[in-house]
Amino acid sequence: MKIALCDDDERELTNIRSLLDSYQKTHNIPFTYQEYHSSCELALRASKERFDLYLLDILMPHMTGMQLAREIRTFDHAADIIFLTTSSDFAVESYTVKATNYLMKPVSSNAFFAAMDDILRAKTQEQGHFLVLKSRIGVHKIPLSELIYVEAQNRKVIYYTSGREQIVCTELFSSVCDSLLQHREFIQVHRSFLVNMNYIRSIGTIDMCLHNGTNVPLAQRRVADIKKHYLAFRSEERRELSSVFSLVNYAFVLFFGIVAALYFADIGFCDHKRVYVLTLFFFGIAQLLFYLIMGESVLYKCYPFLIHLPLILLIFLRFHRNLSISAISVLSAYLLCTPRKWFGTFVAFFFDRNPVVSYIASIIITIPLLVLVIRFVSPYIIRLKYESRTTLLLFFLLPLVYYVLEYTFTVYTDLLYTGGAVVIDFMDSFLVVSFFILSVLSLKFSSEKNKAERENILLTTAATQAQKEISQLSAFQQQAAIYRHDLRHHMNFIQSCLDQNNPKEAASYIHEICTNLEHSSVIRYCVNESVNLIVSSYANQAAANHIPMQISITATEFSRFQITDLCSLFANALENALHACQQMNPQSQRYILLKVYEKNTQLCIQIKNSYEQPVVFADDIPISRSVNHGIGVQSMISVVEKYHGVYGFFADHGEFRFQASM
Repeated sequence: MKIALCDDDERELTNIRSLLDSYQKTHNIPFTYQEYHSSCELALRASKERFDLYLLDILMPHMTGMQLAREIRTFDHAADIIFLTTSSDFAVESYTVKATNYLMKPVSSNAFFAAMDDILRAKTQEQGHFLVLKSRIGVHKIPLSELIYVEAQNRKVIYYTSGREQIVCTELFSSVCDSLLQHREFIQVHRSFLVNMNYIRSIGTIDMCLHNGTNVPLAQRRVADIKKHYLAFRSEERRELSSVFSLVNYAFVLFFGIVAALYFADIGFCDHKRVYVLTLFFFGIAQLLFYLIMGESVLYKCYPFLIHLPLILLIFLRFHRNLSISAISVLSAYLLCTPRKWFGTFVAFFFDRNPVVSYIASIIITIPLLVLVIRFVSPYIIRLKYESRTTLLLFFLLPLVYYVLEYTFTVYTDLLYTGGAVVIDFMDSFLVVSFFILSVLSLKFSSEKNKAERENILLTTAATQAQKEISQLSAFQQQAAIYRHDLRHHMNFIQSCLDQNNPKEAASYIHEICTNLEHSSVIRYCVNESVNLIVSSYANQAAANHIPMQISITATEFSRFQITDLCSLFANALENALHACQQMNPQSQRYILLKVYEKNTQLCIQIKNSYEQPVVFADDIPISRSVNHGIGVQSMISVVEKYHGVYGFFADHGEFRFQASM
């Protein structure tokens, strides 16, 4: 670094010189300096010779230090300027000439050393990015990335930039080479040419072509070494770029795996948007921190413990999914992520197996593949919760085997890569296709079989329920006929009690007859006799169990519904409500409310009842711990869906509600 000192006071020059020598000795920083007693002398010299730092007094004759600084800035905008003065009056004005610092005399060593540290720190940071050149027209500061090549002509050095600028300097070409060859992107291809390899278009046998169209001659004895050096530079550049895209690809894999796993576990995005966002956020932050602390290699090896295992536990504990279903969801998501890699390998094959191309292709295909998986694969994976243990085991083992093999032979070791890499890349795709075909076919047949079995059970249940209600109706009618037949005998007995002046026995007999008639009567709640029968039956049962029941049926149109469907729907709903109330203690809190009405040509049903025992839901449907649980509820759902209706089950604050519209 070259420094210029200017002060008309010899004592001040001696002091500054002493500070410079002390700083150079303490910090072991090589630099040279020249002393000037006149500002005019320095102004004349600086226009012909470049200085890196100017130490200027302000109060000088003929030309003040501030005027000198303005003169310097006309041809040098890059040099640092430090004012050394006894007056603070020019501190604000020093900003107009972009002074680096403003020190008051007498200058202390601490203040001077701090100012020099700041300058050297800034120059060190700029050194790798910028090149400062001094030509006849002034000082130039150009980014190294814009420098295409340097040419030596006699005693001149010409710098060619991407902005088509040519900067002619008078300096030794050997010094230029020593400086620029410290940066890996520069190479000397000829005794008179230094080239930025980022601008090389092609390399021939006698010259190379640059991106600006210039042909630069090659040193014939070094052509092979130049090509080898250029290929090594491109390979290193490719590795750095590949590392960046590798991390981006890692992020897309993380996104794909989490979203697919949640969908496979029947955790839809629309109902759990916050869960998706928070899961992606926290898992992403964890990965980033682990990468910064442990590095990329360790991150890949610990992926199962950082992602897969926590994701399985999240689905199992937070959403109460079966542990097998949780594991299958995560492992299947990981397995179906592999077609991304296959597609990337396939595309990169046409680009000389460039890893960057492979990563880009994998990233591009991520979202379309995820949409296909969610649309066509997730419905079958979701249905696994209805399948047998054998089916679950099958769907657990296939991704698990692939998972173990992948990590054992390609992540934790490189045993498989001792063979053909392409074979390895395509092997997992075969497993994926096999898994997909197996899952679709197996679950399709299994689903159809289970659907038929459930429909058969529902039909059997509905028929049994209808038969039960018909039998009750026959019993009610038979009982009523008996009472009508015995009416004359009842009246004779009552008359006898009255004749014998025994009114209490007559009243007791009348109460007994009325109670039996109430329990055997069919009350007309609506125009549909089947509905009247069913509701009357359960109203009588509720009364016998001291359960208050309020009934409101204003609907009039039942003709489009089959009798068996109405029987199944009302009977199962009221039976569940009656059963829940019977388990309550105290009895004073028991109640059942039934409301049936019409709205916009739709039949609306609402049943409310009190409950005490906790209600367990699975996928928003109440379930029972008893054997053959859920048959009644499934029958109700089947009826509503048969008529393209909607339904809902709710339980809160001790009240259970069933609502349906069809």
